[in-house]
Amino acid sequence: MPTVLSARKRQGAVKVELDDGSSLCIPAPLFRERPLRKGDDLDICDHHDWMRERGYGFALDAAVAYLAARSRTTREVEARLERTGYDDETRNRVVARLTQSGYLNDAVFAEQWTRSRNSRALGARRIAMELQQKGIDRATVAIAVLQLDVENQLRNATMLAQKILSHSREKDPRAILRKAQASLARRGYSWDIIRAAVESANTQTDDPERDV
Repeated sequence: MPTVLSARKRQGAVKVELDDGSSLCIPAPLFRERPLRKGDDLDICDHHDWMRERGYGFALDAAVAYLAARSRTTREVEARLERTGYDDETRNRVVARLTQSGYLNDAVFAEQWTRSRNSRALGARRIAMELQQKGIDRATVAIAVLQLDVENQLRNATMLAQKILSHSREKDPRAILRKAQASLARRGYSWDIIRAAVESANTQTDDPERDV
């Protein structure tokens, strides 16, 4: 039976080092309920059984509080609970409960995120990448991104290109165009939209009769 060497607090959890070289990550609420101190002997099996029995309620409360700040993806909630020491079984139970009750819905999250990021003039490729990084599966991402209006994307890209062309201090016209293209690419626009936007913006910038 291993003996506790140290117990150190970290955000939302306590890391317990044992004399057999192993360590435990215990959620802070559970540690407060059954604290471990240096020199305590620990029955690992009994401890894990107790954690599974007591952990669900605390994990559910933690997940709901995490979601209260803003919408999250399933993977984000899972990662949060994992970082604070909740085991696989507890995390799965919490996710299933939250999904069933409608608190977790990756498809709705993807739609909302897509609309929000499009309003900030980001392109479809950038939005899709962000969603995938948040753990949304490719099929759900594809459906969400399909809602983007191509004309709206082109309008946003053209406005950005106009700003770059109008305010650039470059003297070489080709360098200015490359700068605009690179900027739009970083924002995640497709090459077809980049080409059309830069061409349109360049034409308007060169037109002496355009509105100013």
